[in-house]
Amino acid sequence: MALKKYTLYFKGKNKNEREINVPIVSLELKKMDEFTTNYNNSYELFDDLPKAVKKFLKEEFCYDIDFESNDYFFISDADFDPIMDVIYKEDSDILYVKQEELRNIIVACKMTIEEYQAVLRKKYNIKVQSNKYEFFKYLYENYVKDSKLKSMIDTYDTKHKFPELSKEELLIASIATDRDNIFVLCKKMGQYLETRRNLALKFKQTFNIINDNSKFIDEEVSSSRRNSEINVRTLKESMLEKLEEFIKKYDNELVK
Repeated sequence: MALKKYTLYFKGKNKNEREINVPIVSLELKKMDEFTTNYNNSYELFDDLPKAVKKFLKEEFCYDIDFESNDYFFISDADFDPIMDVIYKEDSDILYVKQEELRNIIVACKMTIEEYQAVLRKKYNIKVQSNKYEFFKYLYENYVKDSKLKSMIDTYDTKHKFPELSKEELLIASIATDRDNIFVLCKKMGQYLETRRNLALKFKQTFNIINDNSKFIDEEVSSSRRNSEINVRTLKESMLEKLEEFIKKYDNELVK
C-alpha cells in the first residue's frame, strides 16, 4: 500500500492581492520533513528552490511578502485537511523522537493541582503554567472535543477537586492534571505519524519554555536514527514538473 503524499505549498499573493497556494513538491510526510529540516527558516527554503520556480514565484506571487516576519510555506494533503506547519532545522529532533519517548516527555509535564488552581485564579507564571494550560487546552480542542477519545477521559477525581468547572473545562483539567489521562491520549494519538508529528511540534514550544530551549533528544541520538537521504536532483526535477502543472492550470483559470 502506497504511503499518503503531502504537498509543500507556497502561500503568495498575485498583483490583484488574491491569495494563491502554489504547490512546490509532493512527498511522503517523513521525507517532506527530512527535506525541510535542511533549512533554518522559510527564507532559506525559498532561496534554495530551483531558479525557474523561484523566478516564477517572485514575478507572480511575491506581492506584499515579508520573509522576516512570516512563514509563507505550509504542508497539507489533497483535501487541505489538516493545514500543517513546516518543520525547520531547529526542530529536527521531532522527526526522530520515538512514540514512547514523546509520550513520556508530555506525561512528565502534567500540571499539578496547585498550578491549575493558579491558572483559574489567573495568578500564574506566564512562561510555565500558562503554556502548559494552553497546550493541554489545544490537545482537548483539536483531538478530544469532537471525537471518541472524550469517552476515555476519567473525570472522577478532578470533579471533586474542581466542582465549579463547566463540562469542557472539567475535561481540560482532567487531561492537564492526570498522568493516566495524558498517557492514554498520547498513546492513542501517537499511533499515526501525522498526528504524532503535529502533536510534537505544538508541544515543542511548551517544552522549550519549561526546559530552556532543550531538545527532545540530543543531536547524537538524532543522527543515529537518520536512515534516509534526500536525492536533491530528483527532488528539484519534481519541483519543475509541479511548476509546469500549476502554470497550465493557473493560465486556464485566468482565461476563464
